[in-house]
Amino acid sequence: MLTKIDQHLLQLINKVNSSLDVETVLNYAMETTEEALQAEASAIFEVDPNRGDLFFRLARGEKADRVKTMRLKMGEGVAGWVAQTGQAVIVPHAEADPRFNPNLDAKSGFHTRSLVSVPLKHQDRLLGVIQVLNKRPPLQFDQEDLELLTLMAQPIAVALANAQAYTQLALVSHQVIKTLSTTVELRDPYTAGHQRRVAQIAVAIAQELGLSQERQESLRIACTLHDIGKIVVPAEILSKPGQINPLEQELVKSHSRVGYEILKEIDFPKEIADIVLQHHERLDGSGYPNGLRGDEISLEARITAVADVMEAMMSHRPYRPGLGVDKALEEIKKERGVELDAAAVDACWLLFEKGFKLE
Repeated sequence: MLTKIDQHLLQLINKVNSSLDVETVLNYAMETTEEALQAEASAIFEVDPNRGDLFFRLARGEKADRVKTMRLKMGEGVAGWVAQTGQAVIVPHAEADPRFNPNLDAKSGFHTRSLVSVPLKHQDRLLGVIQVLNKRPPLQFDQEDLELLTLMAQPIAVALANAQAYTQLALVSHQVIKTLSTTVELRDPYTAGHQRRVAQIAVAIAQELGLSQERQESLRIACTLHDIGKIVVPAEILSKPGQINPLEQELVKSHSRVGYEILKEIDFPKEIADIVLQHHERLDGSGYPNGLRGDEISLEARITAVADVMEAMMSHRPYRPGLGVDKALEEIKKERGVELDAAAVDACWLLFEKGFKLE
């Protein structure tokens, strides 16, 4: 039969394995740990690999917000000592221990009486330190608490390692996206920055419409890459100062499908490639490549269409000067509910009326 401690540990492991939201996992982990150890407060210090010191990844308890911006050097305070030595420790009387750093209490107003602290390691790599403070009176932290915290530290370290890996992956993905976007702009200097500006407008529209953060992020990526398919279009066509002929027009039109074919092979959410494929579709079926109508077009693609048209009309092109914000808004209003999504157009108008500026 599982003990209460075993149940806490199993629940924590399940939480780590089932959630990608590291902040939720860490909060749950520390709440569970505090309950299991009957403690008043807790903290997770994470190692900053660039600075080589410790920062508060999480602080819980009375007045915890006051210390979240503080940092500790390796060897500083009990947490710094644990990080430096790799040893777990029980401190029954904090103020009497030479390793204790009173500055944290002085800043927060919290009174640390006792604590237990354990290193957070994953695959022999030090990630940080977990610390639990003030066993509720009249009890004192003991060896059993230290052993329990050591067990709890293992899934918490896994959660931290996952978060660091995700952050690194996100950084690499951002660099890949930026490189792909720049590839198009180098071949078409007249539209340099176009994809970035379309992404800004589209995400702002999505915010006005109440789309979730996840959908906003997919939209941002799709818009930043929506013209990637133009890498197959000769540069002299892209920068041609006059009107292009029908054959050249068909070649330009192929960019949405080419972009889709490129992006579907990358490990992005599927909707990103679909947005790129559909961003030239129009509500009345006059768009391309598939002549989709109305709700056959995803909302994100309809938002992208409004942002794309808006930015294109605002900006200079080889065949005409930029129309400016007011004229561009008038033009998209003409197509409201005809070619362009009404809600997206209205949100775009509202944005610029409130003083929205492109960066």
